[in-house]
Amino acid sequence: MFLSMVRKPTMALLLNKRALHSSKKLQDQNLVTVKELSKGIKNVQLNRPEKLNSLNIDMFESICQVASELKDEDGLRVIILNGSGKAFCTGLDVKSILSPLEAHGGNPKKKIDQLLKRPSEYQQTFDSNCTITNLAQKAAYLWREIPVPVIASLHGMCFGAGEFYEIT
Repeated sequence: MFLSMVRKPTMALLLNKRALHSSKKLQDQNLVTVKELSKGIKNVQLNRPEKLNSLNIDMFESICQVASELKDEDGLRVIILNGSGKAFCTGLDVKSILSPLEAHGGNPKKKIDQLLKRPSEYQQTFDSNCTITNLAQKAAYLWREIPVPVIASLHGMCFGAGEFYEIT
């Protein structure tokens, strides 16, 4: 098991309004689960083991929602981030993003725009040279906003966006 500490610079944060509006839908899917291991210690688990915890749009939104909620939680001392099943995270679920099927959210162009577009509700500026503005980036950078240590417990495969959690 490889442990990686996530650094914590201070940054301004605007909550993802879209994720908050869809929070009921995302909670029902249990794509990201949160368990209290003991007082002040939370385990956040990526929970899509059948897809090796690859990231689709709903998974990105769930990660953002959970990180935003934990940022303001009183009494929190540490977060352990891990993945269920055989892999920590195998990156972007390209099949679901490019699938035109309604079961995968329909139009691939709309899904790519949703993931990479820079709408104002995702805008977050933490210095004059760098703006983190899209959903894909936000899912990784929100962990830096949490004022307690976040330990990424990596196991199995860790590719693409999954490695972002290792180095963030």
